[in-house]
Amino acid sequence: MNTSISSKESESLNFIREISAVFIVICHLLQHSGGYPAAWIFNVAVQIFFFMSGYLYGSKENIDTIQFYKKRIVKVYLPYFIYITIVILVLTAFSNALTIKQIIGAYLCRIPLPFSGHLWFITALFLYYFTLPFIANSFKKNHLSTFILFIFFGGLIYIYNWTYCIWYILFYLGFLSKKYDFTKKLCYPALIISILIPVILGKDLNIKSDNFPNIIFHFALGTFLFSFMLKYINGNITKYIIWKGYSYEIFLVHVLFLLGPLSVLHLTPYGFINIIIFLILAYTAAVLLSIFSKSFAILSIRSDKKNINKNSNTT
Repeated sequence: MNTSISSKESESLNFIREISAVFIVICHLLQHSGGYPAAWIFNVAVQIFFFMSGYLYGSKENIDTIQFYKKRIVKVYLPYFIYITIVILVLTAFSNALTIKQIIGAYLCRIPLPFSGHLWFITALFLYYFTLPFIANSFKKNHLSTFILFIFFGGLIYIYNWTYCIWYILFYLGFLSKKYDFTKKLCYPALIISILIPVILGKDLNIKSDNFPNIIFHFALGTFLFSFMLKYINGNITKYIIWKGYSYEIFLVHVLFLLGPLSVLHLTPYGFINIIIFLILAYTAAVLLSIFSKSFAILSIRSDKKNINKNSNTT
């Protein structure tokens, strides 16, 4: 199995990553303005991201467990940590009383703070990342043991949160689709499922709750959109995307200017101008968050190297 990612495929994945950030921003803007049916359709960015994460790691032959965890902490948790700290400071400045339990829970990705409920996916993602080295490294040795591990971890995740278990399956569908090269074949079956669910259920489909049909709809739609964009979209257009490289930070920060004390959606009497201001602030905050995160990461690496050198000199 050739599971390596070509340069063309890498560009397509970059495009998918950046367009997913657009989907989530549009979704939350529509939710805020009451456009729920349209928001329901755009509420698929996290599903695309889960599938893509599994897909990317399906391209790797070996995963060094310790190094993998370290890199995920720096790349995923560090920006989250900085963002949560900012949210705590903002809420405190505007007299929103927070308990110690809330603050600790937020740093542990367990309890969402006000205006940070959109970060539920961080908890789910870290659960999947925890399982990945075990399942990926087992996969190349024994498929039966891999299946047993998959069921074991899936059962634990189901006990924690049954919806996370569905996205766990989506994550590993992406993983397997890369291993066995069937991603593009998922395109039209997934599209058919995502069309049939609202057509069959009609008005009985409650789009404002996490019911099973809703979850399967977004499972199928996320799979379709990822496979469709991978198959048909020319990734070269990412060079025209000004927010390239900041999609994760945009995921984190945009709600800060959408809800709560820093919301700018009612800053002026003109909705269009408010949205422009919102987009500028969200982009600027995402860039700054990226800069701070990378700076902290560099300082941490330098500190580790100094400690290693000190220890080697004393021995």
